[in-house]
Amino acid sequence: MVKPTDTSAHAEYGFFIRVTIDGGTVQYMGPYQVNVGCPMSTVFVDDSNLVTTTTVLVGDSNAGVYTFINPAPTVSWCGTVSENFLLNPDNTAHVEDKVTSCNS
Repeated sequence: MVKPTDTSAHAEYGFFIRVTIDGGTVQYMGPYQVNVGCPMSTVFVDDSNLVTTTTVLVGDSNAGVYTFINPAPTVSWCGTVSENFLLNPDNTAHVEDKVTSCNS
């Protein structure tokens, strides 16, 4: 198991596996690479089902209208978004509101 001491840093480790078979035959397999952490080039992209604008008229049901679908990283091993903050247009926090789970 590879566990970095600095989990906020990105690193790529290259390695080979040496296999020794009964009788003494040796074979090397690889090279393999393991990526740890998220590189600075990681970008989060909107889910294709995210609705960015909608019209709600007085008396209309608002069920499902404000469902927020988390974005996903462009680098698959970086994990998923676990916390989102609502921001004002000037990027300040919107009264400390936050969305802590999908679909809420």
